[in-house]
Amino acid sequence: MAQELLTASGAANEGADDYNPAVNFLLDGIDRDAKAPTARVARVLLGHHLQCAQCHDSEAQGWKQQQFWALNAALRQLRASRQDGHARLVPSEPGVLGSAAVAYQTPEGITKTTGPRFIDGTEISATDGVDPRQQLAELIVESNDFAKAAVNRVWAQLFDYGFARPVDDFGPQSTIVAPAVLDRLATEFAAHDFDLRRVIRWAVLSEPFRRSSQVTDLASKDMPEEGELALFSRFYNRPAQGPRVLGALVEAGRIRAKGGSRSEVEQARVDWLMQANRAPTKGSKKADTAVMVGSADLQHKSVSGDPTGLVKKLAASEMPLEKRIEHLFLAALARQPSQREQQAALQLVRTGGNPATALEDLWWALQNSSECVLDR
Repeated sequence: MAQELLTASGAANEGADDYNPAVNFLLDGIDRDAKAPTARVARVLLGHHLQCAQCHDSEAQGWKQQQFWALNAALRQLRASRQDGHARLVPSEPGVLGSAAVAYQTPEGITKTTGPRFIDGTEISATDGVDPRQQLAELIVESNDFAKAAVNRVWAQLFDYGFARPVDDFGPQSTIVAPAVLDRLATEFAAHDFDLRRVIRWAVLSEPFRRSSQVTDLASKDMPEEGELALFSRFYNRPAQGPRVLGALVEAGRIRAKGGSRSEVEQARVDWLMQANRAPTKGSKKADTAVMVGSADLQHKSVSGDPTGLVKKLAASEMPLEKRIEHLFLAALARQPSQREQQAALQLVRTGGNPATALEDLWWALQNSSECVLDR
């Protein structure tokens, strides 16, 4: 994936013959200097804030100005082109790709030049007609920094905090939690052909992932919610992100399969996320407000309308009532109902008159619970 992002070419818009969404990684913010894509490559793929060295050597980060512009030289000869209403990533001057050096000015006013080089000083081929991005991609993926940055991002997605904080900063001023663990994971990740599924499996089978979210030892100082380092002595509660809640509602209700144009589905997504990300009013909880207000229409669709939707299918199912209730808990909360919850849900469904309506009420209640938007 990293190599595809770094070497992509073509159009960023659907409908073009050469449509390739991977170009957006470098196309976003690109100009004649390509400074934004250069900083993004270093930060996202290597975990280094190289942008600090654009204008001068960065003592805090330990980077030289020459390192930034040498990496920039491998991307500098790209530009954005608009033809037929489509944005494309193309060479700035066809026929001279890879042949030009980059000039930059030091704080003392001295003009220097450099050809494409990786941040460790490895020279990148700059012959006429050769795209230096190919060799740059190979050097990035082969570096230890790439494996660490990738593992750290996966770990942060699962735990909400990575080994480094911020998640994309492995600079000399950053404190790495459990560096031996990170090194081992990165080494195994590279040794297993960068298999993300293995990294996820290692993380979810780890002891920290299985720990309770309850704070039992205040003396441990493991309070990353307060800005401290994450020591992973417990599992950290966190609100689910808007796009994930939306995706769960859409899939559970099979809203995508109900018809309607692609633009209508996309507009519904945008409208919902705008409400989910809206700042809460005084005295309200943002997560609860987002689910109850922002997703009301989607929740309604997930329990009514399409007979292939989750609740409609369960209502028509011949499986035991206990299993249908269990299915709703798994879909909404990713866990089995407790004995008390199971008894309360059974009573609701059995005494609610129409079982289908009772199941809809149960689904609505689960979707509006605090636990539904809390990643435990």
